[in-house]
Amino acid sequence: MESAIVLADENSINDDCLEKNIVMKKIMGMTFTYPMSLEEWVRLGLFDREKRIYEEHLRQGNFDEIVWFTYGHNDGNVCRQLQENGKLDKRIRIVCSPRWAKGKILKYLYSVFIPYIHSDICRSLSVIKSNQMQGAVVAASIGKKYHIPFVFRTGYTFTLFYKRRTENECGIKKIKARYWLHVYSRQEQRLYEYSDIAFVSSNEDKQYIVDKYNINTDKMFILTNYIDCDLFSPKKVFSERKERFLFVGRLDEQKNLRNLLLAFKEMDIGIDLYGVGAMEEELKSMILEEDDIVLKGKVSNDKLADIYNDYKYFILPSLYEGMPKTLLEAMACGCVCFGTNVEGIREVLDGQNGILLSSTDSDSIKNTITKIVKAPSDEVHLEKYGNKAVSYIREKHVLEEIVKIEKKLLI
Repeated sequence: MESAIVLADENSINDDCLEKNIVMKKIMGMTFTYPMSLEEWVRLGLFDREKRIYEEHLRQGNFDEIVWFTYGHNDGNVCRQLQENGKLDKRIRIVCSPRWAKGKILKYLYSVFIPYIHSDICRSLSVIKSNQMQGAVVAASIGKKYHIPFVFRTGYTFTLFYKRRTENECGIKKIKARYWLHVYSRQEQRLYEYSDIAFVSSNEDKQYIVDKYNINTDKMFILTNYIDCDLFSPKKVFSERKERFLFVGRLDEQKNLRNLLLAFKEMDIGIDLYGVGAMEEELKSMILEEDDIVLKGKVSNDKLADIYNDYKYFILPSLYEGMPKTLLEAMACGCVCFGTNVEGIREVLDGQNGILLSSTDSDSIKNTITKIVKAPSDEVHLEKYGNKAVSYIREKHVLEEIVKIEKKLLI
């Protein structure tokens, strides 16, 4: 790909430009996941985690400016407040939706016309990147219209998740699910075909895309989720941590939380769950007074490092995953991590840096924990899992190194 850096050239510009020593800015654009807003990032506690890669690009001097295309009409004010409070680099600019873009129809129409409404901004970009598949069509349109490299980045493969989420539907719902899976698959295929570079977060995702859509492997790269190891690092020795388990994530079907709670209801070790989601009320109804299970609610990402360091054990019992950031964060903090043997998790845990559960059912969760944690063993043996997890993260998932890889491919 041609360099996004364009220097003033005496053969291509006039004398006025030469006198001003003009150098075109290197500007990365990024389209938010539709219909996400910056305000929602803050509310959900995602902001601190999601912003880091862009601020690191600015810190390393890879880009002069970052432009975020968002779907919140109040995001300009949110951005200014964050920058005034020192929580967001002032070189990050927000292009938010207008006040008239309310409701599903108008918001969707706005997304379609972003390349035209914000033509001056789009034209100034050096590269345009998506955050997830939802919203990537906007990035692809900007790239195509203004001849800007389009980077199709996904943290997880949408069609795989959609297929897993709807595989137990019946009747009319099953017919609808099949129809929408076909629609999403066609859209996903076109986005990979249109992209100049495509980033996926795991080997399994890459192989799935290549096999399903016959995409050229030369433009597909694995860019794993990153960890800020200055923030997420061991701050407490293993023996000083709580003899409890920790779960962090959305409270929804994907995370297999019913089986998790059923397992812990039969054990004499406690677990704290941080997160919010559609299953919150159902999970509350499952917890009895004698159960040592606590729902802690939402927590912002900037507080998570201290929370991980309070616990000896972390568990992610999901039915399926992409490249789970909470698992990587817990590993970076030295927790002994347990995870189900499913895509995304098994690519991270190898039996040396953490423990894979043999199945997703409650008995497998209970039996594995009992064998590893509750059976006679010395604490030093358990701590080795945490130490190897920290080494693995610092070798494979360091923020600064991920940014260097992205820079090499984008500039």
